Amino acid sequence: MILILIPFFTYIIYPLVNKVWPLNPLRKIGIGLFITVIAFGFSALIQEWIDAGQRPNIGWQILAYALLTSAEIMVSIVCLEFAYTQAPKSMKSMIMSIFLLTVALGNAITGTINHFILTPSPLAKETTEAQKQLKNSDVAPSTHHSTWFSHSYAGFDGKVGTADDIVTHFTDKAVIKKRDIPAEDSLLKAAKVIETNLLAAKGKPPMTDEGTELISELKDPWGNPLNYRLMNGNTFRITSMGPDETALTKWDTGVVIKYEASTDSEAPEPTQRTWVDQRKQELGFNDKSEHAYFDDPHFSRHFIAGGIYKLEGANYFWFFTGLMFATAIIFVPVSMRFKLKEV
Repeated sequence: MILILIPFFTYIIYPLVNKVWPLNPLRKIGIGLFITVIAFGFSALIQEWIDAGQRPNIGWQILAYALLTSAEIMVSIVCLEFAYTQAPKSMKSMIMSIFLLTVALGNAITGTINHFILTPSPLAKETTEAQKQLKNSDVAPSTHHSTWFSHSYAGFDGKVGTADDIVTHFTDKAVIKKRDIPAEDSLLKAAKVIETNLLAAKGKPPMTDEGTELISELKDPWGNPLNYRLMNGNTFRITSMGPDETALTKWDTGVVIKYEASTDSEAPEPTQRTWVDQRKQELGFNDKSEHAYFDDPHFSRHFIAGGIYKLEGANYFWFFTGLMFATAIIFVPVSMRFKLKEV
């Protein structure tokens, strides 16, 4: 897309705008920053639709990318031009390298934010641990399947063999098939309530507020309410604050449930499958657990411990929209005070 839009801007957009309002590099950058704000805001709006269980046409995403690419042309390319033309001859390489350093700094800031908003998980290295256990023949038999193995992680109390342990069950290839987590029974009861409602609504999961109300009377083993969140049109999540009774920590436990197509003729209409799901079905690849509770034609369930984002869904995009807007606002007075060198 960027290869198409660069000549479009060079030979059409810039000449047309110059007839009305002469563009210099700083003006191009300023406009580009505000277009970036629009692109981020548009992405946040699309995510709002997804969070509400809708299925936006991919054309909306293409439009968001077109806006973002246009902004990149007006910011990134023009910044390179600005750094080169405004720097003294003896410092051109230095100034351009500083500009590229600011790009790296921006990526570092984004990476730091993403790291900060992700809660840690005691199962972050579960596959590596399973491989190590198998390699050392230090595995315990699984209580769920005769050919599986298991590994226990100490829970909030720091002791193995207590009620808040987290247990992973895996195959001889270190493929994780199931996790036993604290509050599992409470989460499954809540899941059944939501699943029943979803099937009655012909495959439409309840909105976040509605789902929260449906399970409001159910509590986890520590007497705390469960949390429900609609993630998209066919996926939702139910979580418990866990044994530490504090939200958004590594001890939060939950279940992510995806509504899938059913082979039952009396079942609700199947939801649209992704290409990956269709291909897995064609190849006969079954990535679901063989545990009895997972043998359900309508749903796939995935237990989690920690690893929940503090900022997710549309809020994530709105955060960066606000960050870009603040950057654009700050840039305006700075650019107005800068005296461009004639080239």
